[in-house]
Amino acid sequence: MAGVYDVVNLDIANGKYLMEGKMLKSRAFLSYVNLSLSDDEDYAISANTTYLSGNKNGAYGLSWGADFQNNYSFKVSPRGYYTLGRRYFGTYKPLIAIQSYSSDKKDVNTRLKVQKKGKKLILFIDDKEVNQVDYEPMNVLQIGFEITGNQKIMFDDLAVSGKGLSLSVNASATNEPGEPQNDTGSLPPSGQKVSMLNSLEGIWVATATEKDDVGSRSRWMSEWIVKGNNLTANYKGMTAMLPADNNWQVRNFRSNGGEMAFQIAQGSWGVSTALDIQITEFDPPVFRGHYAKQYNAAGIVLNYRGAIELRKIMPLYPDPQLINRLVGSWIGQGQQNTEIQGGRPPDFTNRMRIFKDNSGLLLMEFDGKDEDGIPVKVSWIVIYANQIGNRLKMTAYSPKGWCANAGCAVLVDYDMQWTAPDKIEGTFTGVQAQQLIFGIEGTIEFLKR
Repeated sequence: MAGVYDVVNLDIANGKYLMEGKMLKSRAFLSYVNLSLSDDEDYAISANTTYLSGNKNGAYGLSWGADFQNNYSFKVSPRGYYTLGRRYFGTYKPLIAIQSYSSDKKDVNTRLKVQKKGKKLILFIDDKEVNQVDYEPMNVLQIGFEITGNQKIMFDDLAVSGKGLSLSVNASATNEPGEPQNDTGSLPPSGQKVSMLNSLEGIWVATATEKDDVGSRSRWMSEWIVKGNNLTANYKGMTAMLPADNNWQVRNFRSNGGEMAFQIAQGSWGVSTALDIQITEFDPPVFRGHYAKQYNAAGIVLNYRGAIELRKIMPLYPDPQLINRLVGSWIGQGQQNTEIQGGRPPDFTNRMRIFKDNSGLLLMEFDGKDEDGIPVKVSWIVIYANQIGNRLKMTAYSPKGWCANAGCAVLVDYDMQWTAPDKIEGTFTGVQAQQLIFGIEGTIEFLKR
């Protein structure tokens, strides 16, 4: 968007990755490959960089971490300076102030390498060690490159030693000023422009509130499994029990730094449906936007519009120390209200266990009772857990929810505070699918046993 993100061009030419930014001077732009490294083991990341044109005071280089709000960045400038910093929940902190590594730098090619060895991060430029700092723990889920402002930079020979591999690429612009300029800034914790994705590849939970031509309102919920241009929808609610076509095509996907837009469509036997979706905001882990939907049955056209939220089912845990703190047995108690229920919200009490599986995914298991008093066990996937001070934000998804039908599911966003070392309390909002799909909200308190 001109004047906010301007334009960032990404291209691959002759096996090299080109990033060209025409942005505000103080903005940084990050492009990532999803790739996981164990925080408990040593690793190394390296790449060749080539400065082609643009701002010589801005920096470019390697970036790695949990997401674009939580990462390390090791960057150089064409004038022979380097810096190391860390973003922590959007706030940039210099770990190594701007320093010179070459007083007469003339070569536009620079090789960068960072090595985690024990409790140290060691920095190399052109295969020479230039500095080292104490390592601050961080889950590494993404590795990639960063440029600043109006720059054109070529990257190649990205090499990573460690665990984990993913095939998808994503990128985002941030409000954080690009070092080694002298000013610093921060990324807003919510409501920022959407981070840019190169594709929808992966598994998503989609929830929406929809209105038709006369203003009638309804909700829908679905799991999306996206491979290439093919989208398989696992519908929730009553739709899951009907003979509905769950195969869709993703069309016209585009992303230009501030917004992401695409269409999903299906059609057969004279009936077609198309949703034109525009995503305009990212509030981790939620992509928010709106859509226009057209349903055409043999020339009879119905139009709908809606607000949509997308959450990717993948672990996003910026702080590994928080995860270790959450693991264990808990008692959960509180009140829950729904938009289809009146009167005083009913109380609930559940036993809960939080644990990590072999892949590092954080899971929750609830032992409780349904509305009829029948014992049930519910499994949840924690797709997001983040802490700022004593505030804890967490998102969890249960693919089956509290009932046994295929259309059941629950998605919950928690906003809580640590009020004691073994106590968390706060509020939650979410969406629950049974035969109907409805919003839920309430208060909750977790006590560690």
